Amino acid sequence: MSNYEDKENKKQFIKEVMEGIERKKTLKEFLDDPRSYKQYRDNVQECLLYTDWERIHRVMKCLKWKWARWVDEFGDVHNNTVPTVFGIREQVIDIIHSAEEWIKKHPEEDHYMTGTGGFECEMSVCESDNDSDPDDYEHRVRFVVRFVLEEFDNGI
Repeated sequence: MSNYEDKENKKQFIKEVMEGIERKKTLKEFLDDPRSYKQYRDNVQECLLYTDWERIHRVMKCLKWKWARWVDEFGDVHNNTVPTVFGIREQVIDIIHSAEEWIKKHPEEDHYMTGTGGFECEMSVCESDNDSDPDDYEHRVRFVVRFVLEEFDNGI
């Protein structure tokens, strides 16, 4: 048997083994599915509805937490000032939108995280703790938006 034939046999064997292994869906595969995408959009709407934007604004004012640039509800650009509730909420919408765009451009990924202005947006495909859980967005995708004042994580 030649080296070439040996390599081809190994490739075929690996392909057959991999076909038998259940593959974890990617974030893009979940967002491409209409039912999953609706659940994702519902999560986004819940985030925008239930986040206490006023409290975040009060904290930012108290800390004099200024953003280099933000746009108010009238389209006016502000530099080096504490953003309004509208400006804060719009920034979170932009972060969520950029997450969705990044996921579309990186179809193989199962984790995404970004942050700016004190906010973080994270999405990841999680392993199921229960074998009977369906392989759907509700049971497998974690969607998190957080306002972070301080954090330490050793990664373990």
